[in-house]
Amino acid sequence: MNKRRKFWLGLVILSVIGMILFPTAEAADQYPSKPIKIIVPFGPGGGSDVSMRVYSKYAQEYFKQPIVIANIEGGGGTLGAMEALKARPDGYTLFWHHEAMHVAYLTGVANFGWKAFHPVCQAGYAVDTICVGHEAPWKTIDEFIGYIKSNPGKVRIGATIGATTHFTTVEIDLSAGGKKIVLVSSGGDSDKATKILGGFIDAGVFSMPGAVSFVKGGKIRGLATTGPEKSKFMPDLPAMVERGYDVLSEKNYVVYAPPGLPKETAEIISNTFEKMIRDKRVINDLAVQSVIPLFLPHEPTAKMLAKIEDRYRKIAEIAGIKRK
Repeated sequence: MNKRRKFWLGLVILSVIGMILFPTAEAADQYPSKPIKIIVPFGPGGGSDVSMRVYSKYAQEYFKQPIVIANIEGGGGTLGAMEALKARPDGYTLFWHHEAMHVAYLTGVANFGWKAFHPVCQAGYAVDTICVGHEAPWKTIDEFIGYIKSNPGKVRIGATIGATTHFTTVEIDLSAGGKKIVLVSSGGDSDKATKILGGFIDAGVFSMPGAVSFVKGGKIRGLATTGPEKSKFMPDLPAMVERGYDVLSEKNYVVYAPPGLPKETAEIISNTFEKMIRDKRVINDLAVQSVIPLFLPHEPTAKMLAKIEDRYRKIAEIAGIKRK
């Protein structure tokens, strides 16, 4: 082989190695070139599932590729999270989750928290509602908290142990002075409504869609919401914090990726979700699910997650909830 041929062959080899080790901006711009799988760590029909299905509805238009939802439930969201962590950090497997990740870590259900992932962006949030039976004597949240203070051990509140509603119930108890309520293990909204109607519990922490549905049906009565301000989905109810109670429970929906996601790919995902969340059709569809269309890019999302984890850690310490 003469020197000229060796020279050109060497250039070709170096070019191939360079493309493998140092992907070009042009290659990053080609993302996505196939469907994107987004793992939802809960079953179909829940808040996490229906909110992501809003985005999947418009994914082909914005990503030029479909979003395929994989419901992997179990362990309070931990099984889905583990599956996401095992995936290649190429942007084709993402993870959709909320505050339950903090709870799973702080209670020892999972040995990892949000820092194990790359939080790409936040794309919406929802709040919960404190509800009682329609025939209950309490018409306002002040009457309810007042009764709890004066009658320790008499009020039973349903919550899912080890889930976000568990921590919300702890905050309600602390607002009444602490060690005042009886925490009863309950399932989802339907189970809580059934237990309230059957007299097994006096109150429950409901998701906003569940509260709206059951309140309209006349089965339960809403007393207050758990966001930073009054909710437009139940405008007649005050937020707990507005009444002076340190109860703040939100579901901040975040798009996560396995660690090592290339910066260019992360920016494409984040920018695309930002475009979708500004679409009036998306806003309207999210509103049907009682989800507020709030967007935050990577760094503000990470700061928000750190702040939330700190709050949950303090609640766990006060309540004596320790990692197993």
